[in-house]
Amino acid sequence: WLFDLGLSKTQVAKVVATSPAVLGLSIEQNLKPTVQWLLNVGVSQHQVAKAVATHPPVLGYSIEKNCKPKCVLLFGAFGPDYSAQMIARFPPILGYSHDRLTWRLSVLASRNETMKLAAVMSLTPDAFQKRFLAERFHLA
Repeated sequence: WLFDLGLSKTQVAKVVATSPAVLGLSIEQNLKPTVQWLLNVGVSQHQVAKAVATHPPVLGYSIEKNCKPKCVLLFGAFGPDYSAQMIARFPPILGYSHDRLTWRLSVLASRNETMKLAAVMSLTPDAFQKRFLAERFHLA
């Protein structure tokens, strides 16, 4: 199934080695619906294959409880086209908590820096706070 998705032999080996839980997911109940959902939000087939190859846990994310609420947030902030590209380029964004996404997006929006969202999601809370909030407190 991973080959049919467009992954190479090397990519399939990496997926299985780094995320063996993918092997336990149902093709019909998990894998196909997740891929279809990604296609429906505007991620191309090639981009889906790349997202799975670079971040296999995306296949195990709940569409209803995880992906859809985050996508609504991203679509509201960036529109559908840019959001789809963000998901394609940085699939781990769907793995962060909704609260983390919301808070960071609001801080970045207050600074007119929302386009930095994907780049700052991996920062620790302390590093994010120092980088984007510390200067506000020093100015007061």
